[in-house]
Amino acid sequence: GRGTDRVRGRISDVLRQGIIEGRLHQAGDAFWPNAEQASGYTQFRAPGSDSEGVREFDQVPIAELRTAVVSVVTEQFGLPREELERQVGKVFGIQRLSERARQRIREAVDLALLSQRIKSDDSRIVIGR
Repeated sequence: GRGTDRVRGRISDVLRQGIIEGRLHQAGDAFWPNAEQASGYTQFRAPGSDSEGVREFDQVPIAELRTAVVSVVTEQFGLPREELERQVGKVFGIQRLSERARQRIREAVDLALLSQRIKSDDSRIVIGR
């Protein structure tokens, strides 16, 4: 309703002001105190068994997905890209990837490739530097 729209508008205003003033940095779909924290983020939260730990896949920040990508590649000593996408989905409790989930994971793989944390080696994705 109108109240919800007002709250969303106020949140947008505060976030925009934080970016303008240099107190916030937007990286993908998340906000960080600075760019270094965004690019150096190395944790991800897999779903817990309790209902409080459950979140929609669209709520997982891309930085967290990128970290999960690197973790899966490290644990598997490399794997084909399609299998990597499936395994990252499983980390977050997804057994069958929707097209939207697959797109988000592909974006995270691309970011990890750009950062050279992983690399493409023939038909496999392997750990980078």
